[in-house]
Amino acid sequence: MEKFSQIIQTHHLMLDIDIFPCHRAHRFEGKAVFPAVEAMQILAASVQNFIPDVSVFCIHDARFDKFLVLPITSDVISAYHHIDVFQNGRIASSLITKTRASRSGMTRLKSHVTIHFGPDVRLWPMHQNTSQSLPKDAFEISSNRLYGELVPFASAYHNVRGSAWISESLAVADVNAPSLVTPSGPLGSPFPLDAAFHIACAWSQRFAGIVAFPVGLSCRRIFLPTRAGERYRAVITPTGSDARTLFFDIGLYRQNGDPVEMAWGVQMRDVSGGRMNPPEWVMKTVPV
Repeated sequence: MEKFSQIIQTHHLMLDIDIFPCHRAHRFEGKAVFPAVEAMQILAASVQNFIPDVSVFCIHDARFDKFLVLPITSDVISAYHHIDVFQNGRIASSLITKTRASRSGMTRLKSHVTIHFGPDVRLWPMHQNTSQSLPKDAFEISSNRLYGELVPFASAYHNVRGSAWISESLAVADVNAPSLVTPSGPLGSPFPLDAAFHIACAWSQRFAGIVAFPVGLSCRRIFLPTRAGERYRAVITPTGSDARTLFFDIGLYRQNGDPVEMAWGVQMRDVSGGRMNPPEWVMKTVPV
């Protein structure tokens, strides 16, 4: 962990992030916000460009701290990339913006996403594609209803295909990697993992009675970057909860069953302050 390792280098890079039309379809409470999956892509590409020998296929201790609201009148976000290089080889990477308060004139720095690359001493179990063992009482949610009533995004982020099947121990759906223009980067298409988050959001509404969005993850490993035009099977396993947070493991698989990506310890939370509530039809009365 970083607290046991010394920082040996610190860098501040300027980033001009292009906003593509599809990004404005990613919305929260009426505002377009930059997707966390895209932020991870931007940081991975910037780190790889600045430190070419680093592997960005293992991301760990990720925090999605604050929404990055997209500007209305510009298609570019001016941001900073803060990089700390640790003695043990790990790299901490943060996406930061600077804002000026209109009344006081004070400048504030906001950290939106922080992720770590490099060695991870923890051993994460390879969970299997268990979609064939989905319980018979799994609850079906059509993609139309998912995006019409549960996950408030516009069409570019409607990437669950067919139906999502939700049970107390498992959630499964096919997810798409659409051929949309987005920033290129080493992590593959950002859309399949984002769609898996949508399925976890549906699970949280059915079994926990909250509208939960991702706020972090413990580890993400990419074995084969997802590709535009391909379809994958997403398997979401709830692993526990505390007073505020739900935890999930997520696997993405090719149609032949081969794993392409795993995310462990995905943390989901109500970030609306209780303003968003599930519709009654989706909630199961038996608590988790």
